[in-house]
Amino acid sequence: MTLTGWIILGALAALIVAVVVHDASKPRRHRPLAKRQPGLSATKHPNKPELGLEAVDHELVEKVQKENKRLQGLNGRGIPGLKR
Repeated sequence: MTLTGWIILGALAALIVAVVVHDASKPRRHRPLAKRQPGLSATKHPNKPELGLEAVDHELVEKVQKENKRLQGLNGRGIPGLKR
């Protein structure tokens, strides 16, 4: 093995040792997943009920669906072999 090979191998070994020493020096604290979750007050607002479909503007949805249907009909025009 050449000198360059030994230098690269030594640098790699030093890096591995540094990573292992750094990982071993960290204190191991077990933290349950429940502690990472936001509290109940952060996720639920008792004064504001969650909205379902009553919050949807159905007229806008129908308008967008019509526009999408129109644009879908335009796709593929002028392409030979495409049947619409």
